[in-house]
Amino acid sequence: MKQQDYLDAMGISRWRRLSGEPRSLLLCDNPRVVDGHPLVAAVLRVMDLDIDKCHVADRLQAGDEVIWDMRLMNRPHKPGILYSSPLNKLLEGSESKRALWQQICKLQAQVQEAQSK
Repeated sequence: MKQQDYLDAMGISRWRRLSGEPRSLLLCDNPRVVDGHPLVAAVLRVMDLDIDKCHVADRLQAGDEVIWDMRLMNRPHKPGILYSSPLNKLLEGSESKRALWQQICKLQAQVQEAQSK
């Protein structure tokens, strides 16, 4: 287990410089359940994201770059971010997984289009 995982479990936020590289963040209601889950790892691999550089948290800090928001609460959707049901809902049925897959395909198409320009 990483040192950051212990700090997250205790609810201790870490200080970091704002001028540094933004943290890639997965927002969820229960970070301990999501961190290292095979479904989450598979989605990150499909999106060509380094799993070791992605952090799982229940709160957003200044300078964080959210890549996937799977919290239960309603929130405004922003471009470039995946939104899904919480992990337990994703595992229950295929409808949530299908919606997530459609978002992944759409984001990848946008990235490929931007790279071809």
